[in-house]
Amino acid sequence: MRSRAVRHGWPLLPTSRLLSQAIPGAIRYVAPGGQGSGDGSSWDDAAPLANINISIAQAGPAGVVALATHLGNYTQTSSITLNAAGIAGYPVVITGMDADGLLSPANIVGNRTPWSRPADESGRVDSSAFGGNALFIAGAGIGNLAFMNLRAERVGRIIDFSGVAAKGFLFEDIEGFNVRDGFYTNNLSAITDLTMRRVKGTGFSKKFVRFHGECRDWVIEDYSFDSAWQDKDNFAVGIECNNNARGLIVRRGSAGNAHSTLGTYFNGDGMSSERTNRDILVEDSIFFGCTDGGLDLKSEDTEIRRVTARDNKRNFRIWGGVKGGAGYTKPIRMVDCVSEDPHGRGGGSVHHLWLKGHDLVAQGGSVDVLGFTATGGDAGMAALEIEGQNGTMAFIDAPDIILPVGTVMHNSLEAGSVITGIPDEPMAPAQFTAPQWTLTPNNVSGQLVANILSRPGDGGSAITVLQYRLDGGAWVTMAGTGTGPRVLSGLTNDVEYAGQVRAGNAAGFGEPSDIKLATPVYVAPEIVRLAFDGSALNPGDTPVDTAVGAPAMVLRGTAAVVAGGIQFGGQNNYIEFPNREGFTFDGLFTIKIRVTKANWNRNGEDFIFTFWNTSGNQRAWMISTKPDNKLYARFCPNAGGSGNIVDTVANGSAPSPIPAGQRELMMDRDADGYIRMYVDGVMVGKTAAPVVGPNVNNGTNFARVSGSTTGNSDPGPSILHVLEIRKGEALCGSDAGYTP
Repeated sequence: MRSRAVRHGWPLLPTSRLLSQAIPGAIRYVAPGGQGSGDGSSWDDAAPLANINISIAQAGPAGVVALATHLGNYTQTSSITLNAAGIAGYPVVITGMDADGLLSPANIVGNRTPWSRPADESGRVDSSAFGGNALFIAGAGIGNLAFMNLRAERVGRIIDFSGVAAKGFLFEDIEGFNVRDGFYTNNLSAITDLTMRRVKGTGFSKKFVRFHGECRDWVIEDYSFDSAWQDKDNFAVGIECNNNARGLIVRRGSAGNAHSTLGTYFNGDGMSSERTNRDILVEDSIFFGCTDGGLDLKSEDTEIRRVTARDNKRNFRIWGGVKGGAGYTKPIRMVDCVSEDPHGRGGGSVHHLWLKGHDLVAQGGSVDVLGFTATGGDAGMAALEIEGQNGTMAFIDAPDIILPVGTVMHNSLEAGSVITGIPDEPMAPAQFTAPQWTLTPNNVSGQLVANILSRPGDGGSAITVLQYRLDGGAWVTMAGTGTGPRVLSGLTNDVEYAGQVRAGNAAGFGEPSDIKLATPVYVAPEIVRLAFDGSALNPGDTPVDTAVGAPAMVLRGTAAVVAGGIQFGGQNNYIEFPNREGFTFDGLFTIKIRVTKANWNRNGEDFIFTFWNTSGNQRAWMISTKPDNKLYARFCPNAGGSGNIVDTVANGSAPSPIPAGQRELMMDRDADGYIRMYVDGVMVGKTAAPVVGPNVNNGTNFARVSGSTTGNSDPGPSILHVLEIRKGEALCGSDAGYTP
């Protein structure tokens, strides 16, 4: 942190002294709508706000632009480009001022949707479409400006530094109310020597401060950034560091209530940094009430001093200190920090201090902790967690950690990860928290499914058993100790059961979880079909999807009818079956496809069948061949081809290499919950456990034979003979296979 000894931000001078430096007569006046001649020479002839750029140029270095605060609010619904400047040591001051020359805030109102701060987080609103104009846009030539005593309300951005390289800015006694972004930079910005002092933000949906691009040497002090639960503008952060920005001091302030409730994992941080950021100091600050991290820091050369984090999902979230990683100098350092009452909202585990192990590089993160105090938090959590391998959490002196009932000191550690400097006597595992497991029906008669989504902290001794009980009865040991669904059978339909789970280790069993209620039910599924049989086609025929109400299929590119089917091949030449809104795959299903391929065994992955979501152009189902000359079938949630619930076991009995020619592939899930893969009627793969729950790609969907925007298409020429999809039916569902 080479610059900290000399970088302290703008001088701590009274505003009156900056004003007293103004050259006599170099004061320009601005009023709402302008006054008199509008030349800015006096209050009577004040310029309009839209001409402030001219006023800055007229005031010149060490000059002052005074915005009248005694003549009402400024309405400014379009952006004002600023390209005038002072010179180093002699900034132009832009400040609110009343008729008597006393400083007071000038209120500027844009066109963002009106909003009032709710009393608490239960009143959070979807602000993703609030919009709003940028108030100021920094243009070429801008620099050495001091903004003081201003209030920006209902704007998209207070100032936009996109793509600008400039130096020398002071923002002092500034308030933003109901904004999308406060101080905006992007990956092309290079703003240096910037200080924010006594800046307040209330109600922001995206980021209040973006320290991005090649920005350098910023100081943010005596600040207050409260998102106030503006929600769903994915995702809110008080201070966000990104790209190659370096040299940031954040001190004496607070940031929090950043919520982002999109999806199952809620984002939203008080402050965050990325792996390419460097030289960051955070001290004497509070980060609170966020749906993810209070501090979420991936940067290197980073230190945290006398920081309190409270009521965030993970109060301190550390990714940096990656030995051998880019920019590594030493572990992240935390000194005299306090963690209070971490609280889970929207997926993910809850912790006082979380560290990322093996992630993008072989080594995990590391943090040195001195003088750490932690109290309270959700029952059942692990106070400390290292997620992944080769992470190091070192307590230089003994922390003071007071744990709630059912909570453990730390989670189970993966290979190479260590926590040093804390008592490590084994205790029983922590209590399961509500987000760590579910109890649901699976539309199979007499069954419920207990799905272990994540395990509680192990108490310092490996978890050796997982158990459940129903209606307070005897505990029943589940199969295995890992995550995943377990089918509870032999139950009575339409009777509500009260379920609990617990974990055990060598020290004993953890506290039983809170009760979850579920009722076995069976409702005959709606049968939704796609049915194409082209085995009798001849050139010139029209291929038809014979399912009831099916829209016409589409032949893309050079895909064309040939004898016995449709020929396709290559990235842009494929077959599409559109608008499959019914295919959510929330129970039994079958996918059957008969294809002729000249070569089933290539060096790259070929998508044979994919199921797509038009909203994100993402794969939700795949049957593919891979470079290991094997077939794969995937059940993928959230439309992401890489976010699989499970891959089928690859080709336990399929020929490898697969002979050229026509093959019939089928994938199904029967009432037992297992997904099976068949080649020419022989089962060649089966999931290791039942796969419970829907594929949730439930927007407007379409099936595609070959074709991929990522290039994993069948090169062809290949022929589709048959494609059949059934929701609500498993055509085989048996390890014994079937007769094609």
